[in-house]
Amino acid sequence: MKFATSALMEIAEKTKIENCIVHKDVIDAMFRQVQTNETVSFKHNVIPGVIGAADYDLGLANYAYYDTDNGDYHVSTGNWTGWNNGWKYRNDGVDIEKSKDTNGQPYNVGFIEANEWLKFTLSVSFSDSFLVSARLASETMNGLLQLQINDKLVTGRISVPQTSGWQVWQTLELGKVYLAKGSNELKVQFVSGGFNINQLEFIETGTGRDTSETGAAAQFKLNQNYPNPFNQSTTIEYSIPKNETANLSIYNLRGQKIRTFLNPIVFGNSYKQVWNGLDDLQQSVASGIY
Repeated sequence: MKFATSALMEIAEKTKIENCIVHKDVIDAMFRQVQTNETVSFKHNVIPGVIGAADYDLGLANYAYYDTDNGDYHVSTGNWTGWNNGWKYRNDGVDIEKSKDTNGQPYNVGFIEANEWLKFTLSVSFSDSFLVSARLASETMNGLLQLQINDKLVTGRISVPQTSGWQVWQTLELGKVYLAKGSNELKVQFVSGGFNINQLEFIETGTGRDTSETGAAAQFKLNQNYPNPFNQSTTIEYSIPKNETANLSIYNLRGQKIRTFLNPIVFGNSYKQVWNGLDDLQQSVASGIY
């Protein structure tokens, strides 16, 4: 009798709300998401500031996120399927794992595959052009990502550098992005996979740049790439004076086009493009001058 009483009291103690982890994504999925496709913030993402990659919006698959494997349907199919392959933090279909990034968030999104994406609701404190950077890790040089703001592409395809490990983290600048004061929607699109992402940081530039051409860069400019020469990757900086689409192409000494980056620009600004030494077929190019 004494043992049974002790066991019952232990169970009661552990079920106290202060001793439990509240998974608001599970509660949201059970009650709100069955009635609407609308997405809402998982966390209050204030800009300027840092947002965790694992803190994407609450909502259904294909609305708050897209992941290749986003559910387990073994009851109907007889086949068990993993959904969150990292088994951490949230119960959605996004793969989240414990991160070893000492300069980032405690969790990262991993097991990224081509065409997956995450959506975030941003609360922007003031209108400005913000410098965006990401904490990334990869054992390969195949990763590509791009950013959308309010359903408009604001970067080109950005190459993810090889960092020599899935938990060896590096900060990569993604370029400057204009955000208007108030609520904005950010979509991080993974064009190709093979990397992990921990967080994104938005730093104010103080330019207060708007989308009019009077707020654009003064003139077109293509800067010298750096580092030069390079081993794994090099960065190309350029500026455009007005709202237009920019095509950045790399040629060899024979005049053959090796790689093309299509950057849908929403306003004149300065941009950075990282080239990882791969051609348009994602094959490594030979050593030489380009």
